Amino acid sequence: MKNKPIFIIILLSTIYILRSIIFFYFADIAYAKNDYQAAISLNPTEPIYYSAASLLAAQNNQVNQAINYSNKAIIISPVNINILKERAQMFLYLSTKDPIYFEKSIATLEIITKLAPTDAKTYYLIGQFLTVANKITESIPFFQKATELKSNYDDAHFALGKIFYAQKKYDQATIELKKTLEIAPNNTVAKSLLDQISK
Repeated sequence: MKNKPIFIIILLSTIYILRSIIFFYFADIAYAKNDYQAAISLNPTEPIYYSAASLLAAQNNQVNQAINYSNKAIIISPVNINILKERAQMFLYLSTKDPIYFEKSIATLEIITKLAPTDAKTYYLIGQFLTVANKITESIPFFQKATELKSNYDDAHFALGKIFYAQKKYDQATIELKKTLEIAPNNTVAKSLLDQISK
């Protein structure tokens, strides 16, 4: 009888743990099915669910909901690089409603460059976002930084090649397009642009 309280504590702890495992399992299933509301209700401590929900809301032009979900994800996991990248993507979606969100998108990516200064993809993403906003000249240093950090970054070399080609800086375009093809020899657009330059 003396061990009865301990037994009850162990039993209750086991039930709680099993319940949590089951909830987490079903939350992951809901997440895999893109049912983010269900995933959040089953496991409200998982930032990935909120982040995914924010992207979906942004794509559906639900501005406040998208920002609220993203804010919750950041509160739970403030220095998670992937969550921050998705936040930047969310703001980019919202920038079609209001240009102020584009600046927030770039600012979020710049936070990532401070948290992960050697992550070439972040600089590439900033370059891509600026290109989408038709800020071509501003995008160049970010693509160049991406290639400095990762010399075999074919997408970044290709982006530079296309920009320099459009600017009629054919010598620079040739260098970048050749580098692209060294890394990704099946890039038919790069081949075509090089052919155009050589004519």
